[in-house]
Amino acid sequence: MQNVKRSQSALALWVPKLKTTMEKKQTMERQSNMTDTIQRNNGTKHGVEVLPDPQLNKATAFTEAEREALGLTGLLPAGVDTEDIQVARVLQQLEAKPTDLERYIYLIALLDNNETLFYRVGMADPARFLPILYDPTVAERAA
Repeated sequence: MQNVKRSQSALALWVPKLKTTMEKKQTMERQSNMTDTIQRNNGTKHGVEVLPDPQLNKATAFTEAEREALGLTGLLPAGVDTEDIQVARVLQQLEAKPTDLERYIYLIALLDNNETLFYRVGMADPARFLPILYDPTVAERAA
């Protein structure tokens, strides 16, 4: 019985530390992503110039800090989504497409608008998406 109580008290001490560590890690990842976005921009683009650039555009995944630094406040919907939510949304859209050709067209349009999201989706399941993006679908499109 004492061992159980010790384990519970140790766990009670450990869980808050784990939460704090995970929160710090998530904050560092967000700051790193923000720094990457701003560095890729090189300070040359601001406001509406950022959105049409597929290498910089993250759509609703821009954090509040990135929106302010890049002059995007008011140019995007108020909600901030994570890239994981965006990937899930894209996968849901792809499921609704009846043919690989339509999936290919959707993915290429995504590439033209948001490269980061395109590559995140492609790497989410390479075995599924490489055949769509490579020869068979491209040959079907050319026919």
